[in-house]
Amino acid sequence: MVIVSDGFHNLSDGLAVGAAFSSSLTNGMTTAIAVFCHELPHELGDFAILIKSGLTFKQALAYNMASAVISFLGLIIGILIGNMDTSHSWVLALTAGMFLYISLVSMV
Repeated sequence: MVIVSDGFHNLSDGLAVGAAFSSSLTNGMTTAIAVFCHELPHELGDFAILIKSGLTFKQALAYNMASAVISFLGLIIGILIGNMDTSHSWVLALTAGMFLYISLVSMV
């Protein structure tokens, strides 16, 4: 379950970064740095959960990397959709909503 939810989370991260880069280089770099600062402790936490649940180091690393690769899919989709006329603002709004949903659900 952690891997699947983390995959969706990483997809939204990639969408946000891709749409931000299609908007401007400054927006893209700012968003990428913010996502990186958020993802580093998040992925370490997921890794610890996987280790605690009984997976070996290599298995936990493989599952964590597999879920992280999904962010590149989101990045490509975000860039492609973001290059359309006005869609990058819609993608940014959608990913902002996804971030809010994920953070609020995690608090409950």
